[in-house]
Amino acid sequence: MADEKKYLEGNYDGEPVQQAVQMAADVVRANKAQKEIRETQKRAYEIFEDECIDLKGITSEEFERKMESVDKNDSLHQYLVDGALLTCTMATLDDFEVDSETSVKLEIETLEEGEKRRQTFLSVMENAMYIGESCYATLKDTIIYRNIFPFRCNCRHKADRKSEIERIKNNIADCRENGVCQYLICLNEEWDNMLLNDGKTYQRHRNIKAVDSVSGAGWLIGGIDTEIEDVEGITRTSVLFCKHGGLIVPLTSGQDSVAGKIILNSDTAYALACTSDGEHSGSLTWEQKKTNAEYIYNYLFEKNWSKEAICGLLGNVYRESKMNPGVWHNWNNPNSAYGIVQWTDGAFLKHYKYTKEDVDRMALEDPVKLLNNQLDCLIEMMKPEYRVWGTGNRQKQYDKYPPSEGVNLEMTGKEYTTSSDAPEDLALVFQASFERSGDGVKELQERIDAAAEWYRYFSGEDVCETDFP
Repeated sequence: MADEKKYLEGNYDGEPVQQAVQMAADVVRANKAQKEIRETQKRAYEIFEDECIDLKGITSEEFERKMESVDKNDSLHQYLVDGALLTCTMATLDDFEVDSETSVKLEIETLEEGEKRRQTFLSVMENAMYIGESCYATLKDTIIYRNIFPFRCNCRHKADRKSEIERIKNNIADCRENGVCQYLICLNEEWDNMLLNDGKTYQRHRNIKAVDSVSGAGWLIGGIDTEIEDVEGITRTSVLFCKHGGLIVPLTSGQDSVAGKIILNSDTAYALACTSDGEHSGSLTWEQKKTNAEYIYNYLFEKNWSKEAICGLLGNVYRESKMNPGVWHNWNNPNSAYGIVQWTDGAFLKHYKYTKEDVDRMALEDPVKLLNNQLDCLIEMMKPEYRVWGTGNRQKQYDKYPPSEGVNLEMTGKEYTTSSDAPEDLALVFQASFERSGDGVKELQERIDAAAEWYRYFSGEDVCETDFP
């Protein structure tokens, strides 16, 4: 089998005869995998040439020189970054026959919805080459639900394991809504890069991998220890093999959008004059929370904040105010915590010389102005002359939950806004430098998790309120 062994799905179940049948089919599929991958890569390269280079009248030598040049500076956006759009050769909207008694028919209303279901985005947080730019993907960005979310469709390849059939039948309602891929997907450990001629090599990028324990020398992602390694980047011609069957291929590199920005409605905001609990308690709807997050994202992006910094802030805003600029900690006390980041001691009101009645009225009549004022106030108070950012004991906060190794724990407010560190880390930096809450580890983890979810959202993925802490 040689290299083909890495394409084996394994996980054989049932009686010995059933296992033997599964193994035989697995070996056949693994043997075909390398040939299919090479053919797919060749077609992808031809498409890439046609898309990016005017070949009219060009000689083969000139073409080679041109390709060498673009390989060096990636001027044709060949390398994949966070937000690259992916599809799978086995993705289908057709009915999925589970067994002779059960089938999965997708509930799809429009053709556009169906096309989107057969696509997913690559999510990468580890390697921004330059401040404010998207993170480059590597061979090892293959972790399900972290780097790649299952397609919301069915699979052309049948369920050939008893365990697969049971998972689908036990979740049949979910499958009819979101497809069977989530219960079948089994990604290879690495992407396959196209072989390069004449000793050429791919650019190498930083990758973060999970390990059993690194004694704090790495990241903590969802409580999992990690460490850093340098790995080959992946390109428009890279292919990821799904061991259940199918090849995942890039449709775009993800570099077409500036720093991953998504164009969203940016002229609407919501506010509710209320408290988070107790008397006058209330909250925004999920759609209103998303709209406010979109407003904040665009507002700060236009001021040259990085995507990671914005999402780090949003993780804190979600924990502090659930995205509501009108929320009070204590209804009858104008000096209590207030607003998206819960300013204490009436700091926001004093900044603009507002009364409690002023801001409550603004929440009702002009929430856009209220949110603009709060964002402007936040930006001002992050400047060193205001002596707010980083003036407390940051180390005391970091002792409770330290960011990843290599993160500048003493970064200035300006450095924060352009940082390309992971949004989870920046959520901790913002908390330690500005919020300085009394949170314990559990509450800090909620800020981290919310930052990660907003990053997913602004990378083009579907998120819902139940994904948030």
